[in-house]
Amino acid sequence: MAKIKKVEYWGGTLTPYKENLPDLPYILFTGRSNVGKSSLLNMLLQRKVAHVGKSPGKTRIINFFAINDLIAFVDLPGYGYAKVSKEMRKKWEDALRKFLYHPSIQGAVCLIDIRHPPGKNDRMLIDLLLSIPINFRVVLSKADKLSKNQQVRMRNIIARELKIPDEELIVSSAKEKIGNEEIWGAILNFLPESVREKLR
Repeated sequence: MAKIKKVEYWGGTLTPYKENLPDLPYILFTGRSNVGKSSLLNMLLQRKVAHVGKSPGKTRIINFFAINDLIAFVDLPGYGYAKVSKEMRKKWEDALRKFLYHPSIQGAVCLIDIRHPPGKNDRMLIDLLLSIPINFRVVLSKADKLSKNQQVRMRNIIARELKIPDEELIVSSAKEKIGNEEIWGAILNFLPESVREKLR
């Protein structure tokens, strides 16, 4: 797990590029609205940096967080049933597609609610990441909502539908701090060795 000494919020934007962004490795965080992305970021960064909304779709811009001046976490807008206009949703989709090709992106963390099979947008995102290709790991959020047996069952279902080996899926719960070390392990593996060593 990384040693978090400093987290700096760089601000947000509706477009995939901000002016004067430092040339750091980017790690993207994606998932449908209300999947628990903000809670997961707060768990990983060991402090409350991302707003956790009571209703889905609160993150409507791309937010940037610098960690130890070494890497940047990029919190992408949630997709799915957020109550926004079709025009706004199209901006999100266009921004995501463009941003996936940014040369600084080193990997992506894709959240899926463990209680539900992958939706159409989840499958489209995974297919897109596989086609680029880009390093990514799928994290199954909200594991505290299910029993251990239910977690195993849903993990198998999701793995089968996404055509990903179930051992590559990370079960997580921000509420109970489950999956923190495993997710950080995946993120560190996305990074160049020189950056990885400085974060440990």
